[in-house]
Amino acid sequence: MKFALVIPTYNEKENIGNLLPILLDEFSGIKGHELHVVVVDGNSPDGTSDVVRAVATENPNIHLIVEEEKTGIGGAYINGMSYAIAELHADGVFEMDADFQHDPKDIKRFIQKFEEGYDYIIGSRYIKGGSIPEKWQFHRKFLSYFGNLFARLVLGTFEIHDITSGYRLSRASLLSQVDLTKLEKKTYVYKIQLLYLLKKKKAKLTEIPIQFGLRDRGDSKMERENIVSSLKLVLMLRVNDNPSFFKFLIVGLVGLFVQTAILFGLTLVAKMDPKVAIIPAFLSAVVSNFILNNIWSFKDRKLSGSKERISKFVVFLLVNVGSFFIQRGFIVASQLLSNGSVYITLFIGYPLGIVVGIVWNYLFYSRIVWRKKG
Repeated sequence: MKFALVIPTYNEKENIGNLLPILLDEFSGIKGHELHVVVVDGNSPDGTSDVVRAVATENPNIHLIVEEEKTGIGGAYINGMSYAIAELHADGVFEMDADFQHDPKDIKRFIQKFEEGYDYIIGSRYIKGGSIPEKWQFHRKFLSYFGNLFARLVLGTFEIHDITSGYRLSRASLLSQVDLTKLEKKTYVYKIQLLYLLKKKKAKLTEIPIQFGLRDRGDSKMERENIVSSLKLVLMLRVNDNPSFFKFLIVGLVGLFVQTAILFGLTLVAKMDPKVAIIPAFLSAVVSNFILNNIWSFKDRKLSGSKERISKFVVFLLVNVGSFFIQRGFIVASQLLSNGSVYITLFIGYPLGIVVGIVWNYLFYSRIVWRKKG
């Protein structure tokens, strides 16, 4: 079988110069397969493409694509994958970075899983045997782990633990069924989108553990916009497939407004203790959400009859209590892990708790309270 490793570069002259000989040496130990490297360079001013050309003149399995303009990390991978499928007729397409965070020695293990019949193999940092660098700062570890958890919950990809991993192998016959031109091009979030689309096409998914290394050289690709873009993409994928989820979010915002208005009113006007005022405020929001979800978000599964409404409301209330403790758990966890940092608690722990609580609510609402009939 033929495999192609797609590697995007931008100002990585030293990295790619060191990586290509290592890859070629690794290829020599993989028998029975033909391996190629497709370097997609964003027209680097440091001479990265010259280094690749020099190696390619001595080895026909090294290929270079130089973009006229830097399209973004997603665009580079998409260009490389398209080339591997259309020009090289590869059976499998790898995605790999040039900065030595991805260990070339893992290539053999990816191919082994491919031979076992898996269509999409992901190098995971979050399964037994996998790891992230100990030197990573706390906020990066926190966001990476809980960002993956959030995406898994929203998209329902529970069998995959590392949705944002950049080290992957795809079966080309399945990859060619996806319109790659419609994937996000500027950031890494295309990886989430591609995984979701392949899962919908019934791809056989699996993970292998990887030791994720520190960058060897070059500028970090960890951009803040990746985090925001990932959250937006995950929510939009779910909304597009489930319109009721968007309505559910709107109702949730209404409930949050109701709870906040009553809490502030009872506390500031009625001079009630906030610890006491939160109870009627919380219950009022629960009642509001239950009514609006029943008549709007899930109107196609509308509850009818007093007995059914009462029994489902009890379940609805318990689900919301669970959401409350999830939020509290994130707050407590962020305090413990950050040594009591108020900033991390308020701006990372609390928002993540709300987001995971929202997903918790939706899963129980759609599958138990307003479960499809028939």
